[in-house]
Amino acid sequence: MASKELGILVEMLRARPIVGDVSVEEMRQGMAAMIGSAQLPAGLVREPLSVNGVPAEWVSARGAAADRAVLYLHGGGYVLGSI
Repeated sequence: MASKELGILVEMLRARPIVGDVSVEEMRQGMAAMIGSAQLPAGLVREPLSVNGVPAEWVSARGAAADRAVLYLHGGGYVLGSI
């Protein structure tokens, strides 16, 4: 069974279908509007940073081991979305 969060995301995407000839910039603006109010789950900390001039975020769980990390590159981030 899919997570509750995935269900919420699917409903958000269905509520804003891409219709007609839409530019990449318009799709980016729509994505930003859709997820702009999303909050991190409780217990996570977001730290903005720059990696060689590229904006990024370090997201960690309170109490997590400082010597381990997961690098997550989500597919939509290469065209739509942002940090």
